[in-house]
Formats: sequence, structure tokens, C-alpha cells
Amino acid sequence: MEQKKRYGLAPYVGEYVLCKGWIKGWKDISKTSQRRVLISQPTIKKPNKNLLFANQEILSKEHHLNLFINKDILYSYEIYEGFEIYNQFCFAGVVKEYQRKNGTIDYGIYPTAQSTLHY
Repeated sequence: MEQKKRYGLAPYVGEYVLCKGWIKGWKDISKTSQRRVLISQPTIKKPNKNLLFANQEILSKEHHLNLFINKDILYSYEIYEGFEIYNQFCFAGVVKEYQRKNGTIDYGIYPTAQSTLHY
């Protein structure tokens, strides 16, 4: 079965984006010091400091994304109500291309530390 690729992200490789979706699950990966967070129905937008998130330009809407968040920046994500299934989850990152285990190319968001200033 071929996995769905996120071609909607392809034109934005290297760009910083803002995203919002829902937590579907997560798992801590001890050998890489990361947490994999499965985000359902993420909306990816082009940041504009002069607009509310709701009014920013939509770059892509995806079925799901797997975020691999390094534990050294994880603290900046847990301030927002912690990790609970079906909680809304906001994150920021850079769009990057990667190669899957089966050799196919896909696109994802590589998360960056969140600002905690608004808390």
C-alpha cells in the first residue's frame, strides 16, 4: 500500500511555518531523545506578525503529521495544557524534505522551540 505524500508542502521547503492540529497520540523515543507526536488534520500557514492565526494564508491542510520534537525543546510545548489526546496543538517549524525507509520522498515539518512569552 502506497502512503500518501504531502506534496502540498513541497513548494515551501526551507520556509518557517505556523501550524495547528489535534493530538492523536505520542510516544517517547529514548534512543533519540525525542517525542513523536501524531498530529491529526494539521493546517499549515504562512506566518504574518500583523495577522491573527485565523487570518493568515493557508499553505496546506494535511491528513496527519508526525512531529519529532527534541526533548531539549519539549518544555516549550508542554506549557500549553500538556499532552492529552484530542487537545488542540499549535506548533511552528521548518518544512523539510525527507526520505522514508522505503526510499520514497515525502515532506514534513521539523518543529522548533515555541515562544513561551504569551504564557
